[in-house]
Amino acid sequence: QEASVVFSRGCESPTVPAQLKPPFLSVSTCANETNNALVVRSASGVFLLPAFSAREHSAVDRLESVRVERGRLLIESVRTEGRIATLTSSSLTLCAAQGTGLSCIGPIETKRVFVGYEGGKEDGHPLPAQTRFAYRWRLLSDDVLSLDPVVKPAAADLSGLHKLRFP
Repeated sequence: QEASVVFSRGCESPTVPAQLKPPFLSVSTCANETNNALVVRSASGVFLLPAFSAREHSAVDRLESVRVERGRLLIESVRTEGRIATLTSSSLTLCAAQGTGLSCIGPIETKRVFVGYEGGKEDGHPLPAQTRFAYRWRLLSDDVLSLDPVVKPAAADLSGLHKLRFP
């Protein structure tokens, strides 16, 4: 029923679905009035995360990579905000088929890069990129997510091993 509510409002700019191995069949995003929804088609049906990311005037969202690893659906997404100075965030969402349903964790932000701008709109130039934080991630056996710091954040460090629990 949730999928029909989002689609009845109209879908803007759906992505081309990625082809995957069963039970996952395809993944796409679809913009509704206020959010970008994540749409996952599986052997059990169509599942929707209606508020995958908020729609904002100066933000562009895209799916960077979609694959199945260790039986889990791994979705890497990238969001770029701003027109002159930009903030780019990379995130990871993990999903598991649960009987006739789907359970997802994320998006978990794994990288944030800021590119400032100096000068006027016509005569200015971008400043060097500043990586605020970056993690190399790996999905290990038993649903353990490893986050290894490439650039440690100033606060709220998520480095280490994290046991994922799909409800």
